[in-house]
Amino acid sequence: MFKKIGIVGAGTMGIGMAVDLVLHGLETVLIDVTEEQLEIAEEKILETVRFAPLINKAFPRMHKEEVLSLISSSTNLDEVAECDY
Repeated sequence: MFKKIGIVGAGTMGIGMAVDLVLHGLETVLIDVTEEQLEIAEEKILETVRFAPLINKAFPRMHKEEVLSLISSSTNLDEVAECDY
């Protein structure tokens, strides 16, 4: 079973994948070329995870700290070397 997943690209698709992984309790490493895009992605991930239980009651309610504990971000592609997938 995978525990830590790497996502290269913090655009629309990367954000969507990160949200899904976080909602399933998986540690996620998000990689992009700019810190600015990573900050935008973090905000969008937090917002989406916050509203997810309102859309689908199967999703857990998660506090900001819990979400952030599952996400790490970097502009260094080498960070995905430690990922399971």
